Parts: sequence; C-alpha cells; structure tokens
Amino acid sequence: MKTPSRLVSRRRSRKILCIGDALIDEIHDGDTSRRFAGGSGLLMAIDLHLLGVPTSLVTALGEDADGRWLRGVLDSYGIPVHPGVPMPETGVATSTRNSTGVPEYAFNAAMRKRVYDITPEVRQDIREARAVVVNSFPFDDRNQAEALVEATSHSIGMRIVDANPRPALLTDILAFSANFERFAATADLVSLSERDTDLLYGIEAVSLGKRLIDLGTRAVLITQGVHGVTLLTSSGLTIHHPIVGLPGAVVDTMGASTAVLASVISTLYHEGRNLGEQQWREALATSQLIAAATCRTVGGILEIPTI
Repeated sequence: MKTPSRLVSRRRSRKILCIGDALIDEIHDGDTSRRFAGGSGLLMAIDLHLLGVPTSLVTALGEDADGRWLRGVLDSYGIPVHPGVPMPETGVATSTRNSTGVPEYAFNAAMRKRVYDITPEVRQDIREARAVVVNSFPFDDRNQAEALVEATSHSIGMRIVDANPRPALLTDILAFSANFERFAATADLVSLSERDTDLLYGIEAVSLGKRLIDLGTRAVLITQGVHGVTLLTSSGLTIHHPIVGLPGAVVDTMGASTAVLASVISTLYHEGRNLGEQQWREALATSQLIAAATCRTVGGILEIPTI
C-alpha cells in the first residue's frame, strides 16, 4: 500500500529514539500457531519508519536465534538498535485471541528479566533526539525508572510515553503508577487506554488524563477501541474522533493502539509540538484511518490504507 504524501511530507535529520520491548509474538489459534516480530518498542519503531520518521530503538534482546531474527527484521527497515543487557533468551509473548480479536498474553521468563541499558551512547541519543518515545517500560523497576527519568531530563526534544502495562509482568502496581506519573508529568504526550487506567488506578482514562494534565503533561491521547480516540490538552482542548469504517473484516487488533500513537507522533514530528485545534483534529482523523487498516491485517505492524 502506498503512503499518503502528506504523512511523509519531509524528513528531518534528527531521529526519534524509541525505548521499549522487542519480542516474538507467538499467536495460537486452535491447533495452529504463527510467529511475528512484536513488542511495543519494535512495533513503534517500525510504524514510525513506515510513516517517514527516522528512528532508532533501545530494547533488550537475547543472544539466541530469536534475537538474531529480530535484529534482522529491524535491520531490514534500516532501524539501528541499542541492545540492552545481554540475555540468553529473547522475550516471547504467547497470545490467544478472544471472540473480538483482542489478544490475551502470557510471557516467558526472559521478559521478566529485561533490562534497558542506558549507556553513554544512549544518553547522547536521548539528548539529541527530536523525540524520545517510551512504550511498555518496566516502571515498577525503581532503578530502571530512575535511570530513565534522569537520562531524559537532559533531552531537548519531545518526551512521549505509553504506559502499556502488561498484567502478567507487573510486580508492583503502586511503584509502576508512581514512576509512570513522575515521567508523564514532564511529557509532551501521554497515551492511555481504558484497560491500562483500570488496571493501574481503577478509574476511567479521561479522569486520569485530567489528573496528568494537572501534573504538567501537555497532551493526553486516550485510545478507546471501538469508541475511537479522545485527546485532552493543557490548553483546554477536548477532541474526540470515532473509529473509521473500511472495507473488509477486522481480523486482529494487535498493534492498533501503537499505530494510533505512531500516527499522531508522525504529525508532531513533521509539524512541531505546538499543534492548533485543526491540526489535532486532522491528526486524530488520520490515526483512526490507519488503525482501521491495521486491524484488517494479521500481525502488529502498521498498515497504511490507499487513499
């Protein structure tokens, strides 16, 4: 599928640095199983690349065949990788799909031991990046959370975060929530979902979004599945956009929320962080079109519709 020219109007030399998981998504469907390159960090980096945004990725990969395969996938897109602390095994997420196509996950032991190594080279990239995008980070690990907050405090670019907690990986919900809020308070954009906020706080996402705005977040993007997407901003905007219908059936929702966020980040990358109301409305409309196309293909990588 071809990329709409307005989404990739121009490239900038400064990259976006993504920090997040790269793993094997093993999808079980009855007696069959399929394996895909997955993980929110990997998907975000690839999605942004497909939208014309140069990216690099800080992640944790094993020194095994799966790790080599994931490195090869990222290399095929021209995405540089900063591997984390070496592990013998690469993370694997085993998932089944419920009746609506929503994935339900179980993780191997390697995912519980992942460490994102904030090396001097990574710190330099953080300082120089046009944006740092943090997705599904282990905020319940105090040492890693403190290292992330300290390193990004020197960033001159945008800070963007999607909490994206995985219930099976959480060790301390209170610590996760506190460290996530600490990072979110300095963020230009925070992505939330109803499932995430219910898990972490037991409240609606809009309520948490308003709380984060009060703490200092510039904008909050709330992905709401079949109900579309809502944006809150520190300037007082509240904008909602419903889902978009496209031909064909929804076959897989994996990667849909990442695609929505990547689409909005692409707009911020190309047009700047200070968007006006009409720019935000157009960004949300585009994100829902891309999400609709992504949900009509199997696997988590963003799909751009022909328009």
